[in-house]
Amino acid sequence: MAFTISGGIQPVMRYPVFLFLFSVGLLVITPARAEQIAAVVNKEIITAYDVEARTKLALLSSGLTSTPETRARFAPQMLRALIDERLQLQEARRLRLTIEDKDIAAAIAELEKQNKMPVGGLVQMLQKNNIPYRTMEQQVRANLAWGEVVRARFYNRSQISDDDIAAVVDRLKLNQGQAEYRLAEIFLAIPRAEQASQIEATASRLFTQLQQGGNFPALANQFSDSASSAIGGDIGWVMASDLDKPLDQLVAQMRPGQIAPPVRTADGFTIIFMRERRLIGAPNAGAASINLYQTVIDLTDGRDREEAQEMADDILPDINGCASAEAVSKAKGLGNSGTLGTLKLGDLPPLLQQTVLPLKVGQTSKPLWWNGKYILLTVCQKTDIAMQLPDKERLRDRLRSQKLERLARTYLNELQNTAFIDVRK
Repeated sequence: MAFTISGGIQPVMRYPVFLFLFSVGLLVITPARAEQIAAVVNKEIITAYDVEARTKLALLSSGLTSTPETRARFAPQMLRALIDERLQLQEARRLRLTIEDKDIAAAIAELEKQNKMPVGGLVQMLQKNNIPYRTMEQQVRANLAWGEVVRARFYNRSQISDDDIAAVVDRLKLNQGQAEYRLAEIFLAIPRAEQASQIEATASRLFTQLQQGGNFPALANQFSDSASSAIGGDIGWVMASDLDKPLDQLVAQMRPGQIAPPVRTADGFTIIFMRERRLIGAPNAGAASINLYQTVIDLTDGRDREEAQEMADDILPDINGCASAEAVSKAKGLGNSGTLGTLKLGDLPPLLQQTVLPLKVGQTSKPLWWNGKYILLTVCQKTDIAMQLPDKERLRDRLRSQKLERLARTYLNELQNTAFIDVRK
């Protein structure tokens, strides 16, 4: 069973899916396994047992079956996570920032509540699966400490001005009627170029798990290197142009509910899950109506698609309203053309909504290939559509989160590049 987090978590804090408290002595560790070194991070040792226990925890919280083969596949990603957490804790100590036990206990109580578990329910689950307290305690402490570090370093630099918000609102107005997408991500960073193939293999394994019904928020929470992992990978509503290449082209072709295979970006590999799709500034479907005339150029009379497109391009300049659209259709013998009547904007397919929303009364769309024919849509009547803009404070919070995420990622990259990291084979 997978457990996910939602709401109330600061974006720079990468909380685990669940937390627990119980005795360190629940799991017996043989000296040989405890002393086998997996990595050294600035003189601090990560043992092979640390990696194994953390991998078991990640698989359990993600709802994946823990077998020796599965643990072996995901162990490299967990080792990288442990290395990053050591760097984060070391930086917190350097800045003299500490996390108290009461902070961890509070996070435990909150996450038990979020996962609708009774008090102590996490303890029982972890005991049953023989995972020690220190594995989760170290992860939680690192997550909380890193949040404090990022705020201490970048709070002043992350402030969003009224001018910043005004610029975003202006851009939304300029792009009214264009598509935007609510996305979730699993991002796997590539710390060093020589690790690219290993990271790609991990991304492919995660995608396979998702295809087999894996829980996206739970997997994002445990495996993603993005701050969005704290909220199941959800990055909110974005336009395609907000995304790095080639993600911008990818999302434009996706449909709601689809998960795309891993894509290589500048900094790593990203798996995208499209939750929803909508039009920027689109009104409530019940608040807007539109009356359309449809000019249809189909593939009858021996026309192929290229000839149909040429005809559509040729007649477009002659249409300057619904009356002329009807006249042109009759003159050209386009018998399948005609009025569509008055429709609710929200009842139109998304592509047609996007096409006609920016048009004013009397304007005609560019030729659109639709169901095996070219159509031109002319607006005959249209109710006044007041653009719906996001709440300014929510917009401010989103922009601040995005800015902190960029600063935090750059900060961690700097720590990785300047640290002594010795990964043992």
